[in-house]
Amino acid sequence: MDRMQQTENYWFQIPNYLDYLIREHGFDPTKMTTIQQTRQYWRRIPNYPDYLIGEHGFIYSLKGKGRFLKLCKNNSGYYVVVLCNKDGPKKMFYIHRLMAAFEFLHLTDEQPEVDHIDGDRTNNHFTNLRPASSSQQSWNTKMKKSNTSRHKGVYWNKKANKWMARITYKGKRFYLGCFDDYDEACRVRDAKELELFGEWITDR
Repeated sequence: MDRMQQTENYWFQIPNYLDYLIREHGFDPTKMTTIQQTRQYWRRIPNYPDYLIGEHGFIYSLKGKGRFLKLCKNNSGYYVVVLCNKDGPKKMFYIHRLMAAFEFLHLTDEQPEVDHIDGDRTNNHFTNLRPASSSQQSWNTKMKKSNTSRHKGVYWNKKANKWMARITYKGKRFYLGCFDDYDEACRVRDAKELELFGEWITDR
């Protein structure tokens, strides 16, 4: 296959791709199928014809002998990359937004955001991304480091000398009660979370 062929979507074998996955991103080759080890699905980036974006969210430059571009992590923990073309200045892109824009997933007016299912903002494989509303994306968040109860939505109320459970849904905070028993407070919080959030629940 010609490395510069103009097909927009295609299976493509890039030299040393498996070595790149193992060396730079810690992939375990024993957990990859034979096809995943030898072929990957790539898409040429519109308006930036010298670059390909792959199913893992990595960028390959077709310039010269070809090379993988270095991904940088911004202050929010997302991978970004800088691309350039002949007709304009360099431009920075979020990798997860590139994956969405180029049809690895389809965003809508109701779900314009890209959510990382496992909560890892560096895992941009298309199977780990899904369309989301702003509210849905906020439900799939890690527990804050300041949380001392070790459970989202449960905290110790010193004044009442009890455990309290609460949850925020669509911008409104709901208090679920006071409890003498920590486990009971967690169970009530979990039940309400399941009722409201369903598949968007995270246990992190």
